[in-house]
Amino acid sequence: MVGLLVGCSPPVQVGASNREPSYQGKITRVLVVTSLRAPGLNATQNEGFVRASEIRQSLNATWSPLGVALEVIDMDPSPGMPEQRTQFAPQQILTLAVEGYTLYQRVVDSYAVDASLYEVSTGKRVWRGKVYFRGMEDSGRIRHNGFGGAISHQNDADDLVRELTAKLKADKLL
Repeated sequence: MVGLLVGCSPPVQVGASNREPSYQGKITRVLVVTSLRAPGLNATQNEGFVRASEIRQSLNATWSPLGVALEVIDMDPSPGMPEQRTQFAPQQILTLAVEGYTLYQRVVDSYAVDASLYEVSTGKRVWRGKVYFRGMEDSGRIRHNGFGGAISHQNDADDLVRELTAKLKADKLL
């Protein structure tokens, strides 16, 4: 019997993080600002990235029971979507921005996201990490429908929030 081994790495993983040593705060009221589109890609190719709405769903399910109030806004809304505004008054801001990507046959296969946490009262970054969304060959995760069109990325969002939560807990921020 011959088997095919695919997906040896987790689909989403947070790499090394850097916490400001003097920062003693915990995440309590956070505005999550996503910028998960790449300017060099067309709209169809950009469908390979996880969406703010999917991240919002995962964060609400995971962080609300921890007592964290949150709001998620997308800095790259889809065409035709109204500009998003918030009256949330956060204590922290977590930014998630695409930092790099690889294409497989003109569609997004893997990418990296810079995650940075800022304390609103000081305006200073207090934590930073890099999130890796591994490609199909490494993780078995497909991020496009073969033609580059939209498919759900809720599994990526769930993995992102699980890994990010674990890292932030290890860094004593949650």
